[in-house]
Amino acid sequence: MNIKKLENTLNVQIEKKALSGINDWKIKKTNEVIQLKLK
Repeated sequence: MNIKKLENTLNVQIEKKALSGINDWKIKKTNEVIQLKLK
């Protein structure tokens, strides 16, 4: 098993998780703003 390759794979997975977390947060914030505007 190539350790460098393994590290790269883990880093990619961490980055993807971070990106999806940021996107979820943005969607939540956008929805909150829309809800406030509709009230």
